[in-house]
Amino acid sequence: MDDEDKKKACLTLTLVITFVSCMLLGYSFDTVEPQHWAIKCSTISKLCDNDKVYGGGRYFTGVTGYFIEFPRHQLTLYEDSLASRTYDGFSINLELSVQYQLEKSQLGLMYQKTALAYRDTYNRIAKDIIMQSAGNYNASMYWTDRKAISKDMLTEMDIEFKKISAHVLSLQLIKIDLPDSFESIIVDTQVEVQNKKMRTFERTSILIRKSTEVLVSDTNRQIIEINSDATAQGIKLKADAKATGLDDTIGAEKDVAQNITTKLTISGADLQKYMVYTAAMSNSTVHGKLVVGLDNVLVKSDL
Repeated sequence: MDDEDKKKACLTLTLVITFVSCMLLGYSFDTVEPQHWAIKCSTISKLCDNDKVYGGGRYFTGVTGYFIEFPRHQLTLYEDSLASRTYDGFSINLELSVQYQLEKSQLGLMYQKTALAYRDTYNRIAKDIIMQSAGNYNASMYWTDRKAISKDMLTEMDIEFKKISAHVLSLQLIKIDLPDSFESIIVDTQVEVQNKKMRTFERTSILIRKSTEVLVSDTNRQIIEINSDATAQGIKLKADAKATGLDDTIGAEKDVAQNITTKLTISGADLQKYMVYTAAMSNSTVHGKLVVGLDNVLVKSDL
């Protein structure tokens, strides 16, 4: 092989190596979807790295590495007809819905226990818990304590789910189906309870109306008393004002009389005679003659 052939062989080998390296490099990256978590596993050892959980993005995994993804959002478990028996022996069918979420830090442990069959595992656990819990309550309690029963079932289910790296967010008892004969009894009982409450409300309403009437009557009486007091006060104030005005007028006349007697240097008796004379002369209804200066005054009428 001459030098030219060696060069061609080296060039070809270089191209092949470069191509293979590019291919291997391309297969050495893997992606995780935004709404998922993932753990990295090896195709050779079949083992997974349980210590690290990857979020959404693109990562270098090596040629033999790959991701196993798990949903990071909440998952819903739905059962439309789960049969069981109540504590007092009645058959019961439950329709329910459960929301749960995988624990990010426990994904590797969950994968070791369930592989990718975790949904089926959680469904089975939920069914077992519901069937067992349903027998803890009398049939009537499903009418009167439905919320408390749902809470108890959720608590028990959360305890079991946490053992396999998940936690329960909520649980809803959508439908409770009991035997028709029992439901009729329950309905009649509830109707009677409602009627009893209605009668209680009616009595309370009557008492409230009577109390309101008494309050209205008392209020009207108070209004009348207030108005009477106000009228009496008004009359008293008016009389007091009139008396005060009369006192002021008499006082003013007295002051004027004193000033006149002082300034004119006449006696009070003379002033009185003058005032009597002035009053008599100003009265146009009296027709006669007035004699002044006599001890005995005689008024003779012309009529």
